[in-house]
Amino acid sequence: MGSLVGIDLGTSACKVTVVRDDLSVVSVRSNPYPIDSPHPGWAEQDQDAWWEITRDTISRGMGAAGVRDDYSTVSFTGQMNGLVLLGSDGRVLRPPIMWCDHRANREVDELEDLIPEYSSIVGFDPFPAFTLPQLLWVKRNEPETFRRCVNILVPKDYLRYRATGTMATDWTDASGTGAFDTNTREWSTLILDRCGVDRGILPNVVAPEHPAGDADALLDHTDSVVGIGDQFAEALAAGVVTAGSMSISLGTSANLLVSVSHPTEGAYCHAPRDQWLKLESVQSGGEAVAWFANTMCGGATAEAVLELAASSPPGASGVRFLPQLFGLRKERKEPIRAAFLGLGINSNLADMARAVVEGVAFELRRRFESGSWNANLDTLTLTGGGTRSELWCSIIGAVFNSQYRVGSRDAAFGAAMVAGLRNKWWLDYSDAPWADSNIVETDPIMANAYIDHFHDYCVKFDRVCEERDGDSE
Repeated sequence: MGSLVGIDLGTSACKVTVVRDDLSVVSVRSNPYPIDSPHPGWAEQDQDAWWEITRDTISRGMGAAGVRDDYSTVSFTGQMNGLVLLGSDGRVLRPPIMWCDHRANREVDELEDLIPEYSSIVGFDPFPAFTLPQLLWVKRNEPETFRRCVNILVPKDYLRYRATGTMATDWTDASGTGAFDTNTREWSTLILDRCGVDRGILPNVVAPEHPAGDADALLDHTDSVVGIGDQFAEALAAGVVTAGSMSISLGTSANLLVSVSHPTEGAYCHAPRDQWLKLESVQSGGEAVAWFANTMCGGATAEAVLELAASSPPGASGVRFLPQLFGLRKERKEPIRAAFLGLGINSNLADMARAVVEGVAFELRRRFESGSWNANLDTLTLTGGGTRSELWCSIIGAVFNSQYRVGSRDAAFGAAMVAGLRNKWWLDYSDAPWADSNIVETDPIMANAYIDHFHDYCVKFDRVCEERDGDSE
């Protein structure tokens, strides 16, 4: 049966996971690349760095797996939203814009005024992370680049295009562009026409498991599938494929993921044709810990920060951290920024470290409370690199007052599972054996203590919002 190779073009690194026919993971390799910010609020990356680092990561991963000569099926996933513009020669016209970029606020305002029915089509109000506002920003501010553009892709689709020559996207990534009708799973003619965007520059939309041709530019003896957005790959890896199932991923960002059986506000098209995925993102999840390690702890490791946090009591001795290092993802006003609140003469670095970890958990819960999720909270599935910290997992379990299991399978594994469906290793996504870990019971005393701490966080967050809004009047 060969092997499955999942390639995850993440926000800060490329990860490659190799899976054999017994579903064992035989290799995981990761290599980082930087985020560029040439202006405040901007976030860009180098597409050539994506390519070279992906090739190196695959080479190392396949070598470690000892399956270099096997016939493999490659699947792609990666950071969602974003914008890669291609000219007539297939070359990138400007540095790709990332999902955490905030330059397109003016375009977001205009979209809401121009298309009152926008959210009923897309499932969301417009916000700067979407591909469409970013494209409209280029149209306004870099008209010559816009004129020369003949194709646009999101990051993982650009990587696959460079590997296979296949120009396409899947309906999970398409539904994160802001130009896709999540009810019909087609590009929205209404939105494109009102924005003056030619449908011809958008790729065809297919199922994630759709074949994409040979990927010999990356790896010999391969075929490939189109692939899937990274949050959906995380959901697959966590078994979030039936209505009401829920997971939290702790990566660079921290995300709530819930599968629902019908289009609804706040939901993207999920990999299964009859499911949609509700998603809420705290943009600085693991990134908040990394930021604290670099700026407050002299470049210490994230692991060291989490160990430090463990020496502070639940509630961080009254210190609260608002983790909005990138602002709020859907925000259109002057952005709320990260802040420490409640610092006193007796506060110490350990309290601040724990406040960072708790702040991400509190913000996830705040987002959950503010939406209609219809999720099953009996057991949470936690995934991502942050789950290596028992402390962080136990804090999230306590804040949500739920037992939990830690899934060792990541977005790259979820991408590989899409290839497995194509190869008929199982009949559909719900047939795949996703669960791979034991359930951990949450300490009821800790959960009870966090009720008041969470309430205090929400009060402080609301107060900051009120002060911000008052200053803007």
